[in-house]
Amino acid sequence: MNGIRLGMYDNLKNHVAALMVGRSRYLSNALTSGLTGWVGGFLGSPFNLIKTRLMLQSPFLSSGDRYAYKGFIDAVRAIS
Repeated sequence: MNGIRLGMYDNLKNHVAALMVGRSRYLSNALTSGLTGWVGGFLGSPFNLIKTRLMLQSPFLSSGDRYAYKGFIDAVRAIS
């Protein structure tokens, strides 16, 4: 998620600043930060779900809900 946020921030900041000429720089920065945070969360959340479910497959954990995924791609197919 952080890679998406940090990678998008500078590009989006330039575009938003160009659209908001004559307005507050702080408003432009807040809008840019909010948008990049939302996109990072939206794109990163499914990967966090898959990572957590794959970690729960450990035979050393005594959880009642076990997922039988063969790997990352299998988990993506099963969840979507």
